[in-house]
Amino acid sequence: MQIQKTNRFIKGFTSRATATTVAIVMMLSSLVTMAMLISIVMAETPPLISEATPHTARYRKFNAGDTHTLGIRIDGSLGAWGTNDGGCLGQGDDFGDYEEACCCYGGTRWRQYPNSLFPVQVGTHTDWIDIAAGGTHSLGIRADGTLWAWGHNGYGQLGIGIGEGISYTSDWGTLEFYSKSSPVQVGTDTNWKNIYAGWFYSLGIRTDGTLWAWGENTGGILGVGEGELDRWGWFSGENKPSPVQVGTDTDWAIASAGNTHSLGIKTDGSLWAWGPNASYLGLGEDGYGWVETCTCCGEYEWWERPPAVTSPAQVGTHTDWEQALSGRGHSVGLRDGKLFTWGRNGYGQLGHGDKNESVHTNETDRHTPTQVGTRSDWVSIGLGNFHSFGIRADGTLWSWGMNCCGELGIGEGEDLWYETDYYGQKFIRWYDQTLPVQVGTDTNWLHVDGGWQHGLGLRFDGSLWGWGFNRDGQLGIGEYGHFDEGHWMGPRWILYDVRTPIGPTPEQLEPLPKDPPPDLSQVEIVKDDDNKVFIDIDEERIEDEKLTFRWWRRVGNGEWEELDVPPNQPWVDIELDDDDDVTYKVDIYVDNEFLLARERIFNALPPPPTPQNRFYGFAIPTAIAICIAFVCLITLIVIIIVRRREEQKNKAKIKKA
Repeated sequence: MQIQKTNRFIKGFTSRATATTVAIVMMLSSLVTMAMLISIVMAETPPLISEATPHTARYRKFNAGDTHTLGIRIDGSLGAWGTNDGGCLGQGDDFGDYEEACCCYGGTRWRQYPNSLFPVQVGTHTDWIDIAAGGTHSLGIRADGTLWAWGHNGYGQLGIGIGEGISYTSDWGTLEFYSKSSPVQVGTDTNWKNIYAGWFYSLGIRTDGTLWAWGENTGGILGVGEGELDRWGWFSGENKPSPVQVGTDTDWAIASAGNTHSLGIKTDGSLWAWGPNASYLGLGEDGYGWVETCTCCGEYEWWERPPAVTSPAQVGTHTDWEQALSGRGHSVGLRDGKLFTWGRNGYGQLGHGDKNESVHTNETDRHTPTQVGTRSDWVSIGLGNFHSFGIRADGTLWSWGMNCCGELGIGEGEDLWYETDYYGQKFIRWYDQTLPVQVGTDTNWLHVDGGWQHGLGLRFDGSLWGWGFNRDGQLGIGEYGHFDEGHWMGPRWILYDVRTPIGPTPEQLEPLPKDPPPDLSQVEIVKDDDNKVFIDIDEERIEDEKLTFRWWRRVGNGEWEELDVPPNQPWVDIELDDDDDVTYKVDIYVDNEFLLARERIFNALPPPPTPQNRFYGFAIPTAIAICIAFVCLITLIVIIIVRRREEQKNKAKIKKA
């Protein structure tokens, strides 16, 4: 009996313990689940990887590529940072170990060099005047008008020809890569004016107004009258490994090379577009999107497209276009201070307050340029992959579109996390913006540009700021950003994002370079007839070259005495001394910095002449001489008169006799 009671007790205790354990486990699971849900809702900011190292150099201009950036410093040197695919940073083969890489689109190959998290100088030249960063290639123009290229050349986007490279056989035939990890000159022409780099192609305008294109020609994107796309979007045109002229017009002013299409503005203000014929050309066609062919498996295929526009076609009839940019499926333009957008709108990148329900639909796309809002004070534009930027006349910066990794630069906002289906992957991204949102409160923005999922901006003081995705160092501020290993609902996703602009403080910026001082080597101190000493320099130069003066005077070997004269006065009244020499000196300053000094010695005054006795204004000896001469003259006259009278008397006596 006792044994049975014990067994019943043990069984009851075990049941109670099991129930308690289960309850505890369930409670802990609920707490963990609630914590995970709260973490998603609250969207706690992931930790920072490291401290940022802002750019300290001042820049004249910059250009953001897909995941690398080029920038011309104010001294004319060229910096590069970010992805170094194919050597697009221009650092040569010695920059680090490289490995062979292959692109699935066409089977081209190139060399993958180490990335750079900080700006590195491209060569030693300091005469770069224009630059362009593409998908994995770079272009630059120097002051002598020569064109240079480096990076991936699998499609001829460098313009140097395919050349001798490593052959690679694929389903598309035998292809070659001929990447260049250092700048090489494109041809021998010296009349290049501006350049533009697309994903795998390039555009350039020469000083004679002609437009040239080279590289990949998918869908006629080069504008040379060739190229097409089939219904699947595969390439069916002929690449151009060297520059080919686009038509025969000689009035091209600016151009833009995007990922999907090209734009250009002529000197008469007309806008032109070419490439695959879709809404982003602005010609009224849609021609872009997918249709669902299998609802159960989510498969999609391309819609049938209208024929590609293989030569430039005018967009509308307006002739007041000032700027136009082509991106990846959308375009942005400026006319008379008004902002216009057109093309794909999957993420609100058009800025009209709406977006497509899915990246596979097109219900809010714009097929022709459509004004954003009603303002007419826009002065500059920029765009990235699926996001756009604008700068207003008051110097404020605005952004809209995809905000996957902070590429809008607007911080965290109210809608912090947003779950989406991105190319079949679940991951967490910042909430998109369908209307322009101001980036911070600063009012000194000069230029803005965007890359794949990042943005960069230049301020009036030459400082460069970056924000957005920074995994490859495309912001140039080091391994800085918010680190997140993804989300419990999906696969691991590592983010290195910067959500607001990062840039230098005024103290961190390098000093502005000084202009070379004016040549004053021939300037001397001179004396005029009005008893003044002065610097023999044109008065116009004094104001133009910001010259100022400090005058000094010294008697004999005595101490220097500073004269009280205005700093912009190039002369002083002279005071000489009876006993000693007098030296006048002037210190010449340029923009309040000492340049050189000039001095001149003036001899002591000569002793005055000894006074002499005067007689009616003549000296005594002179007066005596004059008197003697006068007496002699009178005596001579008297003698002559007397002798003539005697002669007359003698003649009279002779007659009488």
